Amino acid sequence: MPFLLAFGFVALTIVLPPYLMATSGYSARQAGLTLMLLTGPTLVMPPVTGALARRLSQRVLLVTTLLLVAAGTGLLAAVPAGSGPARLAVPLLLIGTGFGVSLAVVDGAAVSSVEPARAGMAAGLFNTARITGEVVAIAVLGAVLSALTRASLTGRYGEARAARATSRLLQGDIAGAAPAGAGRLEFARLASAGYADALHTALWLLTLLSLAGALAVGLLMSVREPARITT
Repeated sequence: MPFLLAFGFVALTIVLPPYLMATSGYSARQAGLTLMLLTGPTLVMPPVTGALARRLSQRVLLVTTLLLVAAGTGLLAAVPAGSGPARLAVPLLLIGTGFGVSLAVVDGAAVSSVEPARAGMAAGLFNTARITGEVVAIAVLGAVLSALTRASLTGRYGEARAARATSRLLQGDIAGAAPAGAGRLEFARLASAGYADALHTALWLLTLLSLAGALAVGLLMSVREPARITT
């Protein structure tokens, strides 16, 4: 579960700002403000989820978490490059809401799965898994974006030029990615399109990963009586 959420939320907080800057012309300030649509729900949802936990089982809440993330990443994959914050709002809010629900549920689920005497150990293992998942997710998603973007440019511009442009794009620097010359605008257009296609492909993969996770969690937690979080 921590690994899935790391891919669906944490890694996106790293890759989305430079993506918006490179493909949609956002400034760093605009990208940061737009990202608040993703992070804002994480401040609101934990107390709301605490109230819902009195009526809903951990299983329902955990599955709902992953389904919300899956819905958000799927919708985000359908948003074309160059879209404004209004088009991004619903997908980002869904992902943020799903992650916000998890903040109130996952720790409790991990601790309640063992006897009280081993609760500290369970919490430590969970936090280790979560941090490891975040590091892995950021590295893997970045590698996927880099490989796909570079591949889209290599056939036309060569490996060296494509690699340099990809490095700049993943930093949000579309101006630095496009070389000076008559073909500058065409190169920038193709590079931006390749970057957008790469992110959309990655988002569809995240959608499938979250859906598979929701199915797995639902099946695994159905073998025991659903626990309820006490608040």
